[in-house]
Amino acid sequence: MSVKIKVQPSGKQFEAQPHETLLESALRSGLSPAYNCNNGTCGECRAKLLSGHLSETKFHDFTFTDSEKQAGYFLLCRNCAETDLEVEVAEAGSVADIPQQAVKAKVKSLEKLNDHVMLVRVRLPRSQTFRFLAGQQATINIPDLEPRNKSIASCPCITQFVDFHVGYNPDDPFSDTIFNQLKVSDPITLTGPEGKFVLDEESTQPKIFIAYETGFSAIKSLIEHAIGIEMTQPMHLYWLSPDEENMYMHNYVRSWTDALDNLSYVGVTGYEETQCLEQGVEKIITDFPDLSGYQVYMSGPEKKMRTMIEKMMAHKLKREQLFIDVQRRY
Repeated sequence: MSVKIKVQPSGKQFEAQPHETLLESALRSGLSPAYNCNNGTCGECRAKLLSGHLSETKFHDFTFTDSEKQAGYFLLCRNCAETDLEVEVAEAGSVADIPQQAVKAKVKSLEKLNDHVMLVRVRLPRSQTFRFLAGQQATINIPDLEPRNKSIASCPCITQFVDFHVGYNPDDPFSDTIFNQLKVSDPITLTGPEGKFVLDEESTQPKIFIAYETGFSAIKSLIEHAIGIEMTQPMHLYWLSPDEENMYMHNYVRSWTDALDNLSYVGVTGYEETQCLEQGVEKIITDFPDLSGYQVYMSGPEKKMRTMIEKMMAHKLKREQLFIDVQRRY
């Protein structure tokens, strides 16, 4: 049976299961509490119990002073809830609240999503995590290669690994290494995060998400976060690609629409590149001839998005309601 947790000073609430730590349940619910090691060593996830009862504390190396214990301080990563709780927690409210990090990690798995896109899953060390907000990017550092900045394709609610979608280009050393040389357990260092392409959680306006090919990676992170925080306003996803095969997680997106009443999905494909973009924006402005009441999140190559932006602005899209993530194609 789940219990309810109220967080101060934000006033946010989430539900926790008896078997999961408060940190796990907070992240699963889309909150962004301060934390680092996730194993009771660093003390970054310290919180203050205001009311309710915690279950038995799991062992941790971090030590509170006697006065901190008396004041009710505890670690989110080492405690579960026995009853409904009210707690005081430090949360990230913007990208400025997320610290810059350098995390030495390893390749957990390499999975071809199709012939042209590789899912690179990076396993984080037990002693350190990589904090980010949904939609942000990280720099991938592989020995003997120029670092590459890529959008994170996974949700911040997952603490054990970070996902990236890499497109194939045999003329690009980074892409070629990912597809033909990189192996499971190879070392990778992640630095960052970077970028301000994050969800406006305070706005109640409907959201339109537009992804061009692997630009879906950042959009995926945003939508998974929106699902985690139980965003209720309508959300509309448009995925554009000249080649249907490059809509490489089509069935996964369909599982979202099957489960959610407030998410719609349109795939625009089967045209050559320029025509695909034209058909995509025509579909959007036909569906929404007045965009003044919508927020639009776009992720794809900058040059390919310019014409789409101009047409949407002509249909009353406000500049302050437009969020853009510039992607490389590989």
